[in-house]
Amino acid sequence: RYLVGSRSPSDDAMYESAGVLFDRVDRGAVRITVNDAVVAEVVYILHAPRHYGLARADAADRLRTLLAHSGVVVFGKPAVLDGLSLW
Repeated sequence: RYLVGSRSPSDDAMYESAGVLFDRVDRGAVRITVNDAVVAEVVYILHAPRHYGLARADAADRLRTLLAHSGVVVFGKPAVLDGLSLW
């Protein structure tokens, strides 16, 4: 929800919770670890027409921006970010 915003009242709580978490990540209060399989799943959900239907470049930019934060740990982060640029 954090990457696409709230689309309905039922999304509001999830969006706000995610926003609080990523605000803490931005401040360096917490670090989060993201598995590369999760990155692939998020790419699919953001791009798939049956889900959010974002253009490839838009989906990749949103995810790349999120993953680039120093508080986000991804094994092989440079390769993952490069892969998003190529996709």
